[in-house]
Amino acid sequence: MKKPEHIKEFRYIGIPRQAIHLYWNDIDDIASELMTRLLEREITIEVERSDFYNWEITIISSEPISKMELEMLYAIVEANEDEKEKNVLEDGFISALNQGLSCSLISLLLPFEAVISHADDNGIWFISEYIKHQTLEKPIFPEKMPVGKKLYEVIINGINYERYIFEGEMRRKGVDKLLNKICEAGIIQEISNFLTDEISNYFHLKDDLRLLRIIYRLTMNEAFFDSITEWALKSDSADMSTYRATEELIRNFCEAQLINNS
Repeated sequence: MKKPEHIKEFRYIGIPRQAIHLYWNDIDDIASELMTRLLEREITIEVERSDFYNWEITIISSEPISKMELEMLYAIVEANEDEKEKNVLEDGFISALNQGLSCSLISLLLPFEAVISHADDNGIWFISEYIKHQTLEKPIFPEKMPVGKKLYEVIINGINYERYIFEGEMRRKGVDKLLNKICEAGIIQEISNFLTDEISNYFHLKDDLRLLRIIYRLTMNEAFFDSITEWALKSDSADMSTYRATEELIRNFCEAQLINNS
């Protein structure tokens, strides 16, 4: 049976729990790099499995973690008192961090906060807290572009819809996909914030209608972010340090689209 066309107007953007599986060798490398950056000295980590689903971070470099460094890690992950009691210092140092603290540290690099972790033969599953189910309905885009403030409203709704879809897909595809798309994610965040907050202040209905028409048509087809991120990454400069710079980037993109479509 053919899927009804109207189903395409809905997207399921929430999942009960998010999960990422990392292999043992990858976790060793990730944890070593993370600890080296956090404590500002070279640290080599080995992540070890123990007792079925349990695991811990073990420091195998020359010097274990000092009390001062451990307190710094507690502060970074906002560890509670119960968690602190599970990491015991010996002569003012510690060479292994328990599973709870280890999970919180790895979470710093994940696209979500892992509240549960389970080891298996191949690596570790990191699992988020429960997330409420949510279905998002695609905004209505009339074939004839609206005028006045309604145009801004429809564009903003479409921009937010595209961003939610992108972020949901990145969560599902895992940390490798997220890291490969980190530049795109940054561009999308900056541009969506700008358009949501300031589109009517920087793009005017009278003077910029042809540019707004480009944004409208691409957003209607869920293609605005794909198009502008691909264009920005190929450009010599993708400056979005200020709203004025972001405005110029969007204007240049729209002008390029007009030239390509002429």
